[in-house]
Formats: sequence, structure tokens, C-alpha cells
Amino acid sequence: MHRKLIYQSILNTTEPRRLLPAEVTLDLRLDTMLSGRASEVVRRPASPQDLPLRQELIGHCSDGYLSELLAAQALLGRIERLYQRLDTTECEDEMNALSVCIFKAELEFLRLGAELNRASAANNAADVAYNGTVGQTGHTGSVLLDRFSAHCAELLGFSEYTDIANELKKLDHGADAVYRCDVTANTAYISRSSGEQTDIFSRLRTLASGLGIEVDSVGERSYPPLGEGFISTFALLDRERYAGFKRFAERHREELDRSILEYIPELDFLISISSLMSRVRSAGIPLCIPSFSESGGISADSAYDITLLEKQDGGIIPNDIEFTERERIFYLTGANGGGKTTYLRTVGNLVLLALSGAPVPSRSATVPMLGAVYTHFPRDERFGGGGRFSDEEARADEIAKNADAESLVLLNETYSTTGEDKAKRCTASLAHTLLERGCYCIYVTHQKPEDTEIPVLGVVLAEDGESRTYKIRRTDGGGSSHALDILKKYRLDRNSLAERFVKK
Repeated sequence: MHRKLIYQSILNTTEPRRLLPAEVTLDLRLDTMLSGRASEVVRRPASPQDLPLRQELIGHCSDGYLSELLAAQALLGRIERLYQRLDTTECEDEMNALSVCIFKAELEFLRLGAELNRASAANNAADVAYNGTVGQTGHTGSVLLDRFSAHCAELLGFSEYTDIANELKKLDHGADAVYRCDVTANTAYISRSSGEQTDIFSRLRTLASGLGIEVDSVGERSYPPLGEGFISTFALLDRERYAGFKRFAERHREELDRSILEYIPELDFLISISSLMSRVRSAGIPLCIPSFSESGGISADSAYDITLLEKQDGGIIPNDIEFTERERIFYLTGANGGGKTTYLRTVGNLVLLALSGAPVPSRSATVPMLGAVYTHFPRDERFGGGGRFSDEEARADEIAKNADAESLVLLNETYSTTGEDKAKRCTASLAHTLLERGCYCIYVTHQKPEDTEIPVLGVVLAEDGESRTYKIRRTDGGGSSHALDILKKYRLDRNSLAERFVKK
């Protein structure tokens, strides 16, 4: 008997775009804001057809389905651990018991999924009773969530699944029995528990609590897997139940469906994005649902680099973003510490979040239907035998080969490890290659651009000509702020010279 596969994507009705390199979310530090395997979803932009459905789904997860998704996420974590143990054990009795546990957990996951529509139906029925109006009974309000819930309900109705469910009931849930093993100097005592902890530490904590004494929690203890000898002993203590496990496993082990684990990154994404958006709102940062265009530019009003929330609670300076159809590529120059890398992260993360269907941290935003984001940030360590420049060159060549008019490319001090003349030539060559490809691109460089074909962004300084505002604007070339950094390094700037004259 072959069951229909459990996995049917919660996030996609069509094939998403190609997977982006792992370094993209690492360079942009977005991985630090997401949990679990959520970045895997962010690194694979949604198809144009699914983007509005994703936006709808994420909105509903925030509105009231988060607790159900958290329960499903916890259950998937348990299923994954059971499979990991199944792959490592060599004990047949344990394999049989694990198979039973996995099937039970899979059925529980399907029931959780099917309940999404039923919970919504109950809510709608309550609305009807209260308001006297007819609602959309049995619908969550999200096409993707309804699709997933209907899929789970359909599977539970198939005879293959109902037969397995009936067999599991006959096993009396024995696979979840809790066993304890107490080892003394000479003897091992094995006993079966009905669920509650009855060890001496639990009793002491209970007594202390009754006396009003606070006891620090040491957290959940982690035990290493029991050896084959112990598992076999458990099987001897409960021969009938373990014989039932064996019969069940022999019939169904070949039907174990690991496709259910493909839900892990999807649920991690939905839960992580919901948590991130809540954190962003709490920091007073605006969020908006971006609009999409088939062509045109990338624009945003007051966009924020939310990765700065890892270092500070507030005070993040927003910047506007403006790419047009005619001006898709910019150089970005200016003083160190002026916000150039922050601006790259602002642009990159806004586009990544938008393409995943999530709200973005800005007052308003428009993004074209891009298929890829590429980044090239400095690396501290050396790679291969050719040194850092060879690594920089190889990574830049790979980006130039793959990027097209549906790509955003973010370059941060590329070719900074070679001499100035060579860096200028390489920078100009790469920039013009990306210009010819029609890519959207920001190229951060300390090399003062000599060509006039590519416009320049620069770091805005305060009225005193020195203080950073962390604002990025169009400029005529922006070499002065870098020169000021050099003057400060050798204490030749205006303030340093004034201090020296005062001391004299």
C-alpha cells in the first residue's frame, strides 16, 4: 500500500524562483533576525502568482493562527528527532517503536492542519450568532491556508490513513510510555511510569515549594539514548505491546513519509516573520505591504535597516530608495562609518522581504518582480591558494555571469584588496558589465568614479562638514568625505589643527 505524500506546500501553488546563495542573507545579516530554517524560504523568492497569496497568508498568521502554527512547528520538531533516531539505532525493537511514534505524530500533524478550517468555521458561527449575519463558514480568509487545511482533511479521509489510525488505537498508545532507569553501583532498576516524574529531585522540589522555599530550575535534563540492552529489556517487560509494534512496523515501515519534514522551513518562516514584524512595530518602525510592478524601478519612502535592532532599540535613521527604469545602477561613495553598508542592507533586506511576501520596514515601497539578489561583501579569511584578491575576483565573476535585468546586485568594496590602479580598472569593468546587463545595482567603493555614465550616491554630512547624518543622497562624486577621513587619521583636519594651535 502506498500512501499519498503528506507534503503540499503551505507557501507555494507554483514553483518558486531559484535558490539564492547562502551568503546573501549572511552578508545582509537577515539570518540574525530569523529563526530556524526561515532564511531558506527568504532565499527563494516567490513566483509572481504566489506573492499576493503569501502577503495574505502572512497577514492571517499574525491575526490569529500563530498558536496553531507553533503547535505544528513543535510537532514537526519531534518528528524530525524521531527520524534522526530511527536513522542511527540498530536495535530492531527501538526501530519498531519509533515507527509507531512517527506515524502517530504524522496523524496528529494532519489533524492540526485540518482543524484550521474547523476553528475558522466555529469563529464564523459565533459571528453569525452575535451579528445575525452569514459569514464565510469554513474558510480562514487565506487561500494558501485554506488549501493546506483542505489537503490535510482530504488525507485523513483516505482509507490508507484511516486504517493506520485504527491500528494505532489498538496499540493503546504504548509507544509513548515513559520508562525510567535507575543505576546504582551494582544494580540497574527499570520501571515504567504513567507520565509524571517521581524521581527524588521532583519530590524535593515539591516539598520545598510547599514550604515556601524557592528552588532554582535546572531546566529539562537531557539523557543520552539508551543502549540496545535496555531497549530489549523494556520489550521483555511488555512483550505483547512490543509484538504489536513489530507487526505494525512490518506492515507500514516502507510507507514512512519524510516529505512532511519539508514543512519545517515553511513554518519556521511564517512564525519567524510574524515575530520579526512584531519586534519591528514595537521599535516604532513603520511597516507596509509593498506593491509590485512588472517593470520599473525600486522605490521606498523612509526605509529602515532593521538588522540594527540587534544592537540598538531605536534611533535608526531611515533612508529613501529610488531606482528608476533609466537609472538602475549607482556608485555609493563616502566616509567610513557614514552608513554605506547600512544602506546596502536597507535596500537588500527590503527587496528580500518583499519577494518573500512579507511586509517591509518603510512607509511605502514598490518593487519589481525580481528573481535574484546577489551580494559581494568583504571576507576576512583567505580562500584557496590565490589569496583574497583571487577570491574577490572569482566571486565577482560568478555574479557577473549570473546577474540579469531581474537581479539586484549589492557590491561592498569589491576589489579593495588590490592596488588602487588595478582596483579602479576592475571596478569600472564590473560596473559597466552590470550596466549592460540591465541589473539593479549599488556599488560601494572608495575609488572616486571617473566615468559619468553611472550616477553617484554619497554620504550626507551635517552643516559642520564633519558629523555623519547617516543619510544617503545623490551627489556629484562624493570624494571629499573620504579625504576628510584621511586628514583625520593624520590629525590634519580643522578640529585637530585647532587643538594643536591651542596647546602651543
